[in-house]
Amino acid sequence: MSRLGNAGINFPDLRRNAIINAATDGANPYELASKYGWSLKQINAILERHYLAPNQQKADTTILSAEAKRGIKLQTI
Repeated sequence: MSRLGNAGINFPDLRRNAIINAATDGANPYELASKYGWSLKQINAILERHYLAPNQQKADTTILSAEAKRGIKLQTI
């Protein structure tokens, strides 16, 4: 990484960025967990911290999309 000029960046950082970008493109947490090999809990934590929390409209859209695909109502607080 340092040879490429990316000192201080590690692979989990790159994977987090890929997860956030995929979520922006419409991927749901279940797909992301399967694709990137992290638990659903880890994926949701990343999305809440870096993607969904600052933008309630994106959060609502993501949740509604996941509910529609699975035909279920997700638990909300």
